[in-house]
Amino acid sequence: MMSVSGSIQNEMMLFGSAVLLGAALMLLYDVIRICRRILPRGIILVSIEDVIYWIVFGIAVFILLYRENDGAVRGFIVGGIAVGLFLYYQLLGRWLMKWMGVLIRSLKKRLKKAMEKVKIKLIKR
Repeated sequence: MMSVSGSIQNEMMLFGSAVLLGAALMLLYDVIRICRRILPRGIILVSIEDVIYWIVFGIAVFILLYRENDGAVRGFIVGGIAVGLFLYYQLLGRWLMKWMGVLIRSLKKRLKKAMEKVKIKLIKR
C-alpha cells in the first residue's frame, strides 16, 4: 500500500479547512439574509451589512492563509473556499432559505392575527 507524504497530507487538510471555511462563510451570509427577511432594510443599511460581511470574509481567509500556509495564497485554497461556498449553497443553502422563508411568513401571519386580536380587545374596552 502506498503512503501519502506528509506535505500532501497537510495540503489535503488545508483544502478541507478551506472547504469548511467557505461553507461557514456562506452560512453566515444566509444568516444575514434571514435577518433581512425578518426586518427589511433600506439599500444603505444593506450595503453597510454587505461591506462588513466582505471585511469579515477577507479577515477569515487571511487568518486561514496566515495560520495554515504562512500567508501564501495557493490556488487550491481559493478553489477549496469556492467549493465550500458552492457545496453549502447546493446542499443546504437553498433548502434553508426556502424553509426559513416559509417559517418567517407563517410567524408573521400568526403575529399579525395575534396583534389584531389584541387591538380588538383593546378597542372593546
